[in-house]
Amino acid sequence: MDRFDGPYRIVKAQPEISSYTLQLNGDDAAVPFFHTGKLKTYRKNDTALFPNREPARLGPVDVGGEPEYIIEDIVDERIRAGKQQYLVSWLSWPSDSNSWEPAEALEDTEALDRWERRNEEVNQDPVADCELRLQFPYLVALVGLSNLRNCQVPV
Repeated sequence: MDRFDGPYRIVKAQPEISSYTLQLNGDDAAVPFFHTGKLKTYRKNDTALFPNREPARLGPVDVGGEPEYIIEDIVDERIRAGKQQYLVSWLSWPSDSNSWEPAEALEDTEALDRWERRNEEVNQDPVADCELRLQFPYLVALVGLSNLRNCQVPV
């Protein structure tokens, strides 16, 4: 863990002894109990003042002896070679680090549950969605309705 990294969620405050317990990101070896003298208020990097400063990247979390990165969100889906894939945004990594991951790797994740709920809400009326795609293809790309593969495009 870097000396000043974060932000971290405060799990428990103990003002009577000037200490806080923080929720750390998967580092079981670290003690999550800190005196206020060892803590600073988190400030996001100001890219206007420090354009070349690279923010700290979260490394993998050790899960059962295997390194795993934390998923921030799923931003798209596709089918390649007959296999479902999802474009994954990784926590604290820039968008150019997004990667296509197989559906099997994302089973039983909160990110996949959120993605499926969002798509259920968006795709309630597939006919209307197809009409929207035909009329405004640029809007569809911005809104993220890329999974409308059954639309008939006039030639």
